[in-house]
Formats: sequence, structure tokens, C-alpha cells
Amino acid sequence: KFNMPEPVYVPTVVDTFDDYYGDNEVLNTSWSIGKGTGCTLAPSLSDKKYAGKYGLEFKYNLVAGGYIGVTKSLNNVDWSKQNALQLWTIPDGKNKKVVIQVTSGGNVFEVYLNDYEAYNKATGPILVTIPFSSFVGRDDANAVFDSTKIEGFGLWCNTILPEGADADTYKLIGSIYYDDIKAITSKETSISFTKK
Repeated sequence: KFNMPEPVYVPTVVDTFDDYYGDNEVLNTSWSIGKGTGCTLAPSLSDKKYAGKYGLEFKYNLVAGGYIGVTKSLNNVDWSKQNALQLWTIPDGKNKKVVIQVTSGGNVFEVYLNDYEAYNKATGPILVTIPFSSFVGRDDANAVFDSTKIEGFGLWCNTILPEGADADTYKLIGSIYYDDIKAITSKETSISFTKK
């Protein structure tokens, strides 16, 4: 971009969504989309945000057995001086698996926000603080979170088929908003949700 300032790199910040010059094409050079058969995802910049000019709209369409997500490479940044991940979000109140994912030391670690009543009951913006100790190995339950080697970050959703729903015709469409994703130092010892 001509005559535009170069973004300032901060290793503890996953994304503020303000460094893309308001351009969704630039956004999609930093984030990669993953999706299952029959599912769609359209990530875009949004004026629904915690700070700055933009947040992320995570607009999805899920079918039975489906999943969608976006990932960003973090190139082995060191978060050893921090102990938690924090992000701002507006849930859409729809029943699905909501995954916050960090790849560390060659292992994928996840937290499932839908496991928490405070998240499921949220009807407005919330600030979510996730101690590193809350992340669990996706493929290896005994894996140890290595905060010195943070390789990547992901936001995912998986279908939870409602009881009695027809798997052949089921669809779930919605949007979740995210902003200000970063590693912080926190006194929280478990996942917390604060209205923002």
C-alpha cells in the first residue's frame, strides 16, 4: 500500500485487525481458511470491535458433521513472559463447538468456549481470558504447552447436531465477532468472561 505506514510488529499480539488498511484481501493473506465439505466461511473486517477501527467478522455456514476455521502463523514467537491468552468476542448464541486453538512446540492445544455457561449465555460483547494452563492437547492429552514456541493460532467452529435434527438437511448460519487477540499476564487461574 502506497503512503501507508508499515504495521508495528508486537510478538505478543496475535491480531488487532487494524493492520490490513481496511482491506479484506490483505486480511486473507495473513489468515488461512479451513473447512469441511459443504461448509463455508467468509472472514472479513468489521466495525464491531473492541478497540481501534476494525474487528473480525467470522461468518460461517455449517452442515452436519462440518467444521470451519481460520488460522494464522506466528513463527515460533516467545510468550514465556505471559501466562494467558485474551480476546474480545461477540458470540451469536447458536449451539456449536467454538474452538480457540494454539499450536505450541509441535502440538495443537485447544479450549472449547461452548463448554462454559458464561459464554453460552452471553448476549453481548465479552472479554475472554484463557490461562495457558487451560489449554489441552487436541491429539495428545499429555502434551505440555510450550510458551516459548508459539507456532500458530486458530479460531474454529464445529457442528453440534441438535437432537432430532435431520443430518441431511441441517444447516447453521451465523456470525461471531473477534478482536484484540493477544498474550497477557493475568492473575486468573481459570477461564474468565467479562462483559465489555
